[in-house]
Amino acid sequence: MEDVSQPPTVEEVSELLDARAYDDVTACLKRFETAPADDRRGLSQELQRVGEETPDALAPVVPALVRFLTDAERSVRLTTAKTFVAVAKHESDAVALVVPALAERARTTRSSTTFALARPRRSATSPSTTRIRSRRPN
Repeated sequence: MEDVSQPPTVEEVSELLDARAYDDVTACLKRFETAPADDRRGLSQELQRVGEETPDALAPVVPALVRFLTDAERSVRLTTAKTFVAVAKHESDAVALVVPALAERARTTRSSTTFALARPRRSATSPSTTRIRSRRPN
């Protein structure tokens, strides 16, 4: 019997997607919410790969992916956003169905840093910019 207190492996989710067992995939995605960060990153990367290669296989579970847009890990949020883009290129209706949910999450988490997907911009005086400038010949 399967231990439902533990998240499944990324490979199990991938196999369920291949089998088009969408209810099981959705249940697995919910269980990944409490998984370690490395597992969530691995899952988001696999979902992005599936979204790019076979977006029709991922389209039915797009609503279950919304939760990962507010993940504590920036890389999970960013990869999930890229997954939505990949699916939307071929299955725009699937993503259009969750736009209200995305808008609501953005509205309610606007002041929260957990929803930020973009990198913070560096100022002109940041140390990395200074190093770049110092390498330029005069």
